[in-house]
Amino acid sequence: MRTYRPSPLRRGRTWLALPLLLGVLGGCDRAATRLADAAESTRRATEHAAADSEAASEAREAQILADAAAIAEQAAAKANPPEQSRYVMRKDLTGWAVYDRVTRQPAVMGPKVQAGLTQESAYEAFAQLRQAEVENKRLLDMRR
Repeated sequence: MRTYRPSPLRRGRTWLALPLLLGVLGGCDRAATRLADAAESTRRATEHAAADSEAASEAREAQILADAAAIAEQAAAKANPPEQSRYVMRKDLTGWAVYDRVTRQPAVMGPKVQAGLTQESAYEAFAQLRQAEVENKRLLDMRR
């Protein structure tokens, strides 16, 4: 048969159990403080992450809007291409020539047909014809 043994508190050893009991209860208070500190730290970290995420989203949105504007500008440029020059330089069988895109023949400056030229001569003739073309357009636009 077993004999009953009283706990240390009942045997008069309360002086040992009391500090143990106070340490456990005191630890509960410290644990609650640590838990509150951890919760506050987590809250702060979450707020910082949300703020960083919002800033990144705003920056990405600004980049998307800038990209969309550039795409719209490119589409408008493709819809209205710049007007091509009436004249173009090409290499032909006898050298270089300046062609008129309207007549589809070599350009004529005064009495001379602009074909069979050196590259430098063809460039000079092209530049003169282009300058005259621009000047004529400017004069026509002034009359309107």
